Amino acid sequence: MREVGPSVDPRILYRLDHRPLGSGGYAEVRGAIHRASGLRVALKRSHNSKDAFERMYREIGAQQELAHPNIMPVWDHDPAYQWYTMPIADGTLHEQRASLKEDDFVALLVDISQALEAAHAQRHIHRDVSPKNILHITSSETPKQRWVVSDWGLVLRPPTSTTPPLTVSGQGLGTPGFSAPELMTNAKYESSPKVDVYSLGRLAEWYLSGKWPTQGITHLPDGDNQHWRQFIRVCTAPHPDDRPNSMQDVQGLLRLVLEGRGRSAISRAYALLDGVIAGNDDDLRALSSLALAYSDDAALYLDCIAVMTTSQVTRWVALLPKQAAEASTKMAWHIMYNWEGRDSTHIEAALGFMHNVLQNLFAMCQFGYGEDMAPRYFMADRHTGSSRHKERTIEWLADLDGTAAEVIYRVLAQDADLLKYYATPSGWEAASPLLTALLAK
Repeated sequence: MREVGPSVDPRILYRLDHRPLGSGGYAEVRGAIHRASGLRVALKRSHNSKDAFERMYREIGAQQELAHPNIMPVWDHDPAYQWYTMPIADGTLHEQRASLKEDDFVALLVDISQALEAAHAQRHIHRDVSPKNILHITSSETPKQRWVVSDWGLVLRPPTSTTPPLTVSGQGLGTPGFSAPELMTNAKYESSPKVDVYSLGRLAEWYLSGKWPTQGITHLPDGDNQHWRQFIRVCTAPHPDDRPNSMQDVQGLLRLVLEGRGRSAISRAYALLDGVIAGNDDDLRALSSLALAYSDDAALYLDCIAVMTTSQVTRWVALLPKQAAEASTKMAWHIMYNWEGRDSTHIEAALGFMHNVLQNLFAMCQFGYGEDMAPRYFMADRHTGSSRHKERTIEWLADLDGTAAEVIYRVLAQDADLLKYYATPSGWEAASPLLTALLAK
């Protein structure tokens, strides 16, 4: 823990502006001039409360440790850590959004992600990345302008740090709309670098719409901004496990944003499918992400995803079982509501894709995901009325036993229409007595 000395009144060293540049929940910022050098700075001073002092101590310590061109520097600070000085900003991202072109915003996100990557490498998690905490400054050494991450007062530092905790269980942190869901429950123990990933996804959503995000609701862009859907959907996934693992992965998604500009989802999918055929798992991950980002694109599902081979589907389920199950559920929706006008002979491919996913989920003991998607598979199968595929399904049901049979029993037993559709002649016998009793009439 840093040594804390007696506080020094900043007015001894600086001539402060009469009006503040801004004021927040725990600190106020004023323009100031260093009396000795004449240097103009921004001076941030904590409010007079224990929580404000703790946040200021935390902020100064973090920004001193994280020397990076895109992290706000600390030029001078109080021995008691109650104020510090920094460059005066030209404005916040919130104020300058309208003047930023798309390429400028992508470059900004790359810079900010690199700053957060450096912080994460030192086990510092910001936890409050928002448009008002990203500032535009001009270096004193060069006219070059840059964006910096500021306001590290809510940073989660390494476990070895003796900085006092800021929250208790059940108390949320950060800026509503930009804070990851886990910060709303147990911010101290649930925080990981993925909370900052979430905030970057929300930044993109806000930049494209101009509207402050609503906590718990994500709006994916349409029209000219559709190439952002994949980035926003993946980064703002409600569960941390479904978000990118690192800021390097975020930067890879940003490259896909630029590459996807002006290209249809299905053309990008076909290009990725070529890589999947060649055995590239990164392309398979990208294809999975693309499919879920454009889940309302019937052509993408029925003309591209549906033609994946059995071996490709097996790899998908092994690599990303949850995403494969979600894509299969979307496929059912397209079969049931978007098939009109298409060649009915191709329906087998779409149903076959779903069947392959379901079989592989059970084979890999992913019974939860299998139970989630099985109702949609059976409904799509029944909807098409394909006698050939119905026979294939019944043959598969006959082979099921153990947990897989119990799962399917629960799914079919609660739907009279499905029971009627899959009813088999008396004497039909499955490996599972449960399914035999349920379906043999």
